[in-house]
This record gives sequence, C-alpha cells and structure tokens, in this order.
Amino acid sequence: MFQAFRQTLYADAGYQKAMTSVGVLIDAAVTRRLGPHPSASPRWPQIQARFATATRLEIGFWDMGLRGA
Repeated sequence: MFQAFRQTLYADAGYQKAMTSVGVLIDAAVTRRLGPHPSASPRWPQIQARFATATRLEIGFWDMGLRGA
C-alpha cells in the first residue's frame, strides 16, 4: 500500500513541478555563492564532504525506521 502511495505522490504533476522549482532555486543559490563552476571553488571539497555526511545520516535515519529501531 505504501509503495503505491509513494509512486502516486512522486509521479504527481504538482509534486514534479514543485521539485523542479526547488531545483532551480538551489542551482541559483549555488551559482550566487560559488560562481558558475562550483566544483572549481576552493570550498568545494568541504561542501562535498558535508553533503556526503548528510547523506549517510539520512540513510541511517530511514534505515532505523525500516528496521523498527
């Protein structure tokens, strides 16, 4: 049941439109702060490391829920 809900939610045109808008906002914010080539910024390695950490924590959070911890 949840899988059907999730597929409906993420496939919904309104959801897709909202996420496209969010992507545009994030891209614009990155360009304003780091320039048109963010990976050339001296801050890039630190940003990349923080993103990797945030991703690992997010995975851990959802894994706990799936395991019922």
